[in-house]
Amino acid sequence: MRSALPALRQASKRSLALAITFLTMGLVGLVIPASASAMPYVDSTPSASSLPAGLQPLPDEDLNASSKRLSLAACNALVQKGIIYHPAGWKFSCSSSRVGKSYNAWTFRRETVVKPGMTLAKTKAVLAHEEAHIWSLSVLTPAQMTWFSRQLGKRSFFDGTTRTMPAEVWAASQAACAGYPQGPYKRVSCSLLRETLRH
Repeated sequence: MRSALPALRQASKRSLALAITFLTMGLVGLVIPASASAMPYVDSTPSASSLPAGLQPLPDEDLNASSKRLSLAACNALVQKGIIYHPAGWKFSCSSSRVGKSYNAWTFRRETVVKPGMTLAKTKAVLAHEEAHIWSLSVLTPAQMTWFSRQLGKRSFFDGTTRTMPAEVWAASQAACAGYPQGPYKRVSCSLLRETLRH
């Protein structure tokens, strides 16, 4: 019985670390620059054909670009349609009360909640970031996560801060490669994302 206690403690520490990580993902200060040239990206905005396999931008249909802030209903309409990866079995919604004031969204246990009241462009960027987390955690193998992490000088996919950990770098890069500008997160080239899938 005593020999099982260290293993249980280690598992609970990992679970707590993952919970904290996901509560802070895609969140803190995702600021969209005023113009595309205000924040340079490693790659220019690529075409859909340069995206990793299985990841294509979804059509916006009746959602028109605007600087107006999205209502709760408009936010829910957007998150239900998805941006880049919208898997079955995940719950997507918008809520002011479930997302803290200093956060834009969170993804945890097959649920993504986005804060309403952001502009359409920022809401798309936040949702794309969260969906990129879902994609990476659903599709990447542990070996691919490790290989990608080592390219960034990190030991694991969750090593680092909310701006520098490989999980965040992947999400920000994948969303930017899909054409949704990201804020102050570290990013890598779209070609590095594609290369990761070969490992």
